[in-house]
Amino acid sequence: MAYSLRSCLVLLMSLAFFSGCPTADDDDDVVNCTSDQIPAIVIVSPETGEFFEDGDNISWALTVTDADTDAADLSITLQDNSNSQALELDIDVPTPNENGQTNFTMAADQLEDGQAVVRVFAEDPDGCSSFEQAVICINELVGVCL
Repeated sequence: MAYSLRSCLVLLMSLAFFSGCPTADDDDDVVNCTSDQIPAIVIVSPETGEFFEDGDNISWALTVTDADTDAADLSITLQDNSNSQALELDIDVPTPNENGQTNFTMAADQLEDGQAVVRVFAEDPDGCSSFEQAVICINELVGVCL
C-alpha cells in the first residue's frame, strides 16, 4: 500500500511541476524564432561608406518585413556600435507602412567622429529579432574612415 501511495505522490508532483509548461503544439506559448519568423531588414540608405559632417542630417530609408507579423507591430531601434558597445540612439523611428518602408532623419553629430557603425534592430511581439548595420563616416574622409 505504501508503494502505491508513493507512486501517486510522485505522479501528482510531476503533474504540478509540469502544468505550467507550454505544449509543443500550442503556438501562443512557444516561440520558435526560425529564419522565416524573424524580421528582415534592408537598409536602403545611407550607403556603407557615405560621408557626413557635423550639422548634416543623415537620411535613413529602411524596409522591414516579417512573414508572421504586421509591419505596424514591429519595434525598430537604432544603436551606435562604433566602439563595440551597443549604445541605443534616441531616434524616433516611424512605424513602417504596409509595405514595410519607413524614412527618417537623424543629426550626424549624434555620432562620434570617425567610423560609425549604426545597427538597425527590429523585434516582433514574439521577441524574435534581427539587425542590419551601416558603416558611415563622420567628419573624416572615406579613405581614412573605412
